[in-house]
Amino acid sequence: MLVADPVGQMAELTCELLQRIGVGVVVKVATSEQALVALSQSAFSAVFLDLMLRPLDPMKLVARIRQGVEGPNANVPVIAIGSTVLRSTVEMAITAGIAKIVSRPASADFLGWSLFSVVRAERPDLDQYLL
Repeated sequence: MLVADPVGQMAELTCELLQRIGVGVVVKVATSEQALVALSQSAFSAVFLDLMLRPLDPMKLVARIRQGVEGPNANVPVIAIGSTVLRSTVEMAITAGIAKIVSRPASADFLGWSLFSVVRAERPDLDQYLL
């Protein structure tokens, strides 16, 4: 699991909540650049991105992730998390390929449900689109 959050305390809280629901290893980063490095080095079962992430915002970061067709995380489920979630943000996130948006504060149970729903969801097989 990868958690990318520029606010250390919020990253710690997200990691703690994930560990409460049984997530073992959580890699924590503070910037989108660090997230790209982590994503290029290891496969993750899911990624949590804070909506305030910079220098690339989560939507641009997901676009970069999805371009890495050969990389280990091209189809990784992404959950965006933030304190203020506007309708326009939701629309941009869905268009960018973010699977779910979680508004803070979120309980461990809700994070677990969100995580379960995106990890278990059918993801497209890229081969079916390549003719």
